Amino acid sequence: MSPVVWLSNAGLGAVLNAGFRVGYTPQTMRRNFRWICKVPPTWLQRRFPNLASETRTIDSVECEAIFPKGGYNQTLIYLHGGGYFMGSSAEYRPFAARIASSTGVRVLLVNYRLAPEHPHPAPLEDAIKVYKKLIDQVFDHKFILGGDSAGGGLALSLLLALRDQKVPLPRKAFCVSPWTDRSGSCASIDANETKDVWLSRRHIDAWAPWSLAGQNARDPYISPLFGKYDGIPPSLIFVGDQEVLFDEARLVVDKAKSENVDAELIVGRFMQHDWFISLPFLTESRSAYRKLVEFIRE
Repeated sequence: MSPVVWLSNAGLGAVLNAGFRVGYTPQTMRRNFRWICKVPPTWLQRRFPNLASETRTIDSVECEAIFPKGGYNQTLIYLHGGGYFMGSSAEYRPFAARIASSTGVRVLLVNYRLAPEHPHPAPLEDAIKVYKKLIDQVFDHKFILGGDSAGGGLALSLLLALRDQKVPLPRKAFCVSPWTDRSGSCASIDANETKDVWLSRRHIDAWAPWSLAGQNARDPYISPLFGKYDGIPPSLIFVGDQEVLFDEARLVVDKAKSENVDAELIVGRFMQHDWFISLPFLTESRSAYRKLVEFIRE
C-alpha cells in the first residue's frame, strides 16, 4: 500500500468515525452527513457551467436531476447511500455532476424515504414508483440504474422487484460498495474488520434494525444477496478489498454469473468503502471511475 493510499484511507476513517459512530442517533448522523458532504446548487453552477439542475416530484417522491444543458437521451436513476437512514441528493451532487459531465447523461437522484421513520418497504416502494412513472412518461429513452452502499443494495432489490413485476428493466446497472446482506452473514464482516477504517459488525448490528423494523433480513427485497438474478440486465459492481462488505459484492456477482447474467466485479486493491466517490483523487479511484464512464457510455 502506497503512503498516499494509507494516509488517504486513514484520513477518511478519521472523518467517518467522528461523524458516524455506533451509539449516535440516526438524526445526529443525518446532520453530520449533511454538514460533511452537502454542497449548494450554486456550487454546481460554478464548477460545472455546462450542467443544469432541477428539483421535481415524481409520484410524490422528491428527486433532483442534474443534466447537460445541451440535451441528453439517457437517464441514470441513482439511489444514494447512507445506511437507509441518512443521505439525500444534496450530499450526492458532486458525484452526480461528475457523471453527468463525463458521460452526457441526465442523473436523477432519488430522495427515497428514510428509516427509522420509514423502514422497509418504504425506500423500495419509492424507487419503484419513480422508475415506473419515468418509463410511462418517456418514450424512446434509455435508462441506467445505479447506487452506492445502501443505495447499491436498494438498486439490486429494485431490479429484482421490477423483474418479478414484469416491468421493462433498465438497459444496465452498476453498484459501488453495495450493502446486500442486512442479516450480517458474510465472512468478510469479521475477516476485514481490522482493515476497514470505518465499518464493522457493530455498525451493521446497530443500523440494520432501523430499516428492518422486525422484518426478515433475508427477504431478497431487503437483502438482495439472497435473490435470484436470472433476467437481470448487464451489471457492474465495484468494491474495495478492505471493506467489511467485500463478500456481499463478490457473492452477488458470483450468483448473477451462475444465472447467466453479464456481471462484472471490479475490486479496488487496498480500497475502502465507496472509495472512488470519497477519495476521487487516488490513482485507483481514477481508474475505477474511467471504467464506470465506459460502462455508462457503451
